[in-house]
Amino acid sequence: MPKFTPADSELWFSIVDSGFQAAEIIVDVIKFEYALITLGSGYTIVRDIIYLPIERIYKILKWC
Repeated sequence: MPKFTPADSELWFSIVDSGFQAAEIIVDVIKFEYALITLGSGYTIVRDIIYLPIERIYKILKWC
């Protein structure tokens, strides 16, 4: 996973999505967990998202 770049999060998610596709990772919860590990606790938006229902959680994180 590349280091998160808040200045261009759209590009970061595009790169990450390409990696998920190459690794055949298709489950949103797994995608979310990988992204969460990379983001760490420095972003307050992550704290709010962690407590959401797990269905489509990665897509929610991606579009915040």
